[in-house]
Amino acid sequence: MRRHLIPKLTKFLCLSIAAMTSVVAFAQHSTKSITADGGALRLLIREGAPLFHAQNESVQKELGVDEETRRKLNELLLSFGKESDQIQAEQAKLSGLPEGERRVKSDELGKRRGPLELETSKQFYSLLTEEQIVRFHGTFLQARGAEALLRTDVKRWLGLSENQSKQLADFELAYRRGKEELYKMKLSDSQENGRRLRGLREDRERKALEVLTDEQREKLAKAKGAPFEFQPVPPLKQ
Repeated sequence: MRRHLIPKLTKFLCLSIAAMTSVVAFAQHSTKSITADGGALRLLIREGAPLFHAQNESVQKELGVDEETRRKLNELLLSFGKESDQIQAEQAKLSGLPEGERRVKSDELGKRRGPLELETSKQFYSLLTEEQIVRFHGTFLQARGAEALLRTDVKRWLGLSENQSKQLADFELAYRRGKEELYKMKLSDSQENGRRLRGLREDRERKALEVLTDEQREKLAKAKGAPFEFQPVPPLKQ
């Protein structure tokens, strides 16, 4: 090997090892914290819902975060949202480019998204105690209900089969179609509209639990923890 290539190769290897170490360290931190019945649940940052769930006031109250932590959480989540929106906006502009150029620029945006998600995750979990992290995931599973079972991370954690995943996806599709039909009906009686919507949700939840095995249902129940009443509110202004 030529002598002038050795320093460059050494630098490349050092950077690669450092990057791998960072990812492994973060994975170890997150999986050791979020456990249920011996199995680790990791809500992936690339599916942004968990971060914005933490923005909810009723969730923050349930976790018992202090004012300083609440301020840092909201600042972090708003910052992540703005940067994510910027990447998505740039992604949308690529549609008119030639395929080759579009692929290159899309890959570049992907390289920006990865470090953003990793760094945001590290900062987010560092703001919570181990107990708060476990409870945070419990509130998320309760608030999302059967919809949470469609997430890649939750499916892997529960050990859902391909057939189970397909059935859950079918239930979700039927639920959304039912909501669309209900919306088109434009019922003047708001109480009746609410009753029918609750019926659709309850039907989805019941069918989803029936798909799970006894072991999976028990694992999910333990992860959810004590009952929590999620209070939807408008997102923070950006």
